[in-house]
Amino acid sequence: MSVNITSWITEVAPGLRFCPNPLIKREVIKTLRDFCKKTKLWYEQLTAIDIVADTAAYALSSSNGDVASVKRAEVGDLAIDPIREDVLDRDYTNWRTTTGNPFAYFVDVSRNINLVYTPATASTGGLDVWVNLMPTLTATTVEDFLYDDHRDIITLGARARLMAHEDRPWSNAQKAEAYRLQYEAQRDDVRRQSGKMLTPAVTRQTLRSRANVISYF
Repeated sequence: MSVNITSWITEVAPGLRFCPNPLIKREVIKTLRDFCKKTKLWYEQLTAIDIVADTAAYALSSSNGDVASVKRAEVGDLAIDPIREDVLDRDYTNWRTTTGNPFAYFVDVSRNINLVYTPATASTGGLDVWVNLMPTLTATTVEDFLYDDHRDIITLGARARLMAHEDRPWSNAQKAEAYRLQYEAQRDDVRRQSGKMLTPAVTRQTLRSRANVISYF
């Protein structure tokens, strides 16, 4: 189920004298994107991706929103770990040219998931990826749980953004800062609480040091 983003207008608008509705909607979307990216509450499993021999990079996209980060990845039903490129350069000197069974991945700025090592053989539907989503900048609707469960937090964030605008009838730097602090505190609390409910994934192997592993891209 989904809810129209304009549903937030009546929540955000009070006290914002002469603030146009399209601007309110824009700042609500920006707040929703930040909230989803930081809390990782909205996610989905993508359609299985065909692995091509000697090809490391695969595009990530969803018809439901923008990909914010990768939540989990599996090759042949075996979980692989996220890893940084600098760690690969340090610990796996020839990783860019080595082919074999993938044991890790990283996501580049183009939102491609890069398998390490580069797969040596093809596999139909061999790559399963779960991604964290956020609304697109042109979204008109979002998942209803974001409104039903987190309406007030999103309202705080949107009001903070709007009041931070300079030289507008509704500008108020002091209130903007107060709303921002409330929003970030409540957003981060949601993130912590949701993290406690997640069960750690069982991975195929443990890398040399868990300090080398990251969960974002």
